[in-house]
Amino acid sequence: MPIYAPGRWLSPETRPEGCSIAGAGRFAFRVGDRFDRHHHEGDEVWFVAGGRARMLLEGDAREVGAGDIVLVPAGTSHDILAVDGTFSGFFLEQEAPGRATGHLHRDEVDAAGHEVVALVAEVAGDRQTGGFDARRAAPGAPQPPATGSDD
Repeated sequence: MPIYAPGRWLSPETRPEGCSIAGAGRFAFRVGDRFDRHHHEGDEVWFVAGGRARMLLEGDAREVGAGDIVLVPAGTSHDILAVDGTFSGFFLEQEAPGRATGHLHRDEVDAAGHEVVALVAEVAGDRQTGGFDARRAAPGAPQPPATGSDD
């Protein structure tokens, strides 16, 4: 029975014969790391162990955090847009027999990836909510007008 130490993961090249798991391992992303929007031919499951992130799942931005289990159905494009702290956990990609494994991209822009930005907290009334600061994700985007004055 193989054991995959930190820094290694189960893949078609490292799995034992007869294993139907396409990939499994650990992940950890911080602000400034790179990620690529991609999909898989088989289902993928993430167990989030630490931190928070804003993920894009087939065009729907969702916030996830420690303790969440994220099911990414086969063919669903997904991406990590922003993180708070070290977003870490484990993933498992199910094999789709006779199909490709690993990260698959719909176009060159997705394949090129992007820098992961900070997940910022915004105050809304009496509660604090996490929000993706689009200004940080789009360099050169117009900034909102300044509030307050120097008087």
